[in-house]
Amino acid sequence: LGALCLSKRTTAIITTGAATATLANGVSGQEKIVLMTVDAGDAVVTVANMVGGTTLTFSAVGQSCHLLFAGTKWHVVSNTAALA
Repeated sequence: LGALCLSKRTTAIITTGAATATLANGVSGQEKIVLMTVDAGDAVVTVANMVGGTTLTFSAVGQSCHLLFAGTKWHVVSNTAALA
């Protein structure tokens, strides 16, 4: 999957097997929503400077995470993916 696009508020995760992705730092006030829409394998997203963990694992269609970048960190607003 590679790097998730920061210029779009929402990113759909579509897997054809196990996948990895990264989310870089945003700008203060930026929101990012990540939603798994096709599941043919888990997707592990490594998030730069996330409060409470470093990765989100999406393992089922409909799992999502809403993030807000505040100051210098991503904060989880709501989440149904696995956070580690």
